[in-house]
Amino acid sequence: MRRAHVSRPVVAAYAVGGILAGILIAVPTRWIDADDLRTWAPVASSIIAAFALALSAYTYATSARRARQLQTYDAWMNWNDGTRSARRQISEKYPVMSANNAKILANSTLAPVLDSDAADDAHTIGTYLTGLERIATGWKSGIYDLDELDRLAATIIIRTEQRHSAYIRAVRVARRHPAAYTSLEDLADALRRRHPRLR
Repeated sequence: MRRAHVSRPVVAAYAVGGILAGILIAVPTRWIDADDLRTWAPVASSIIAAFALALSAYTYATSARRARQLQTYDAWMNWNDGTRSARRQISEKYPVMSANNAKILANSTLAPVLDSDAADDAHTIGTYLTGLERIATGWKSGIYDLDELDRLAATIIIRTEQRHSAYIRAVRVARRHPAAYTSLEDLADALRRRHPRLR
């Protein structure tokens, strides 16, 4: 997991806030007499309070974004590291995921006894596609950050969805589940819009 850090904009904002507070405190005592201080003090307090509120909102938004980035990084690395060997195994066994292969694999999960090898392969594919679907669902619900997924994994996500498109369609038919892997498709589409060359 990457180490969290305080961003430069936050540090700068605190520095500016300190300088502003110092000016607002110093100005009345140097150039404003005691009679006017009672008028100046509420104004200064309001300005400092408004700045503090804006700074708090900015800090919260920055922290929330950073937390999403770290969660996204952890989720992606866990999936990528945990499924690498399985994805390589399937890629070597099925260099091209044809419609016929996809249909055999999807149907094998309904009657695994008839074709245990295909059922095992379908289970392997389903495991890593389901993991990617969960990441995509997390992105759609606001848990994971699209910019971070783009930076870390745009090519892998797009290629994985493309390579398994025939299998996904076959699964929807075999299981009568038209919504299977729709979040993964939506995530791949969002990344494709950012990378037209990967279409």
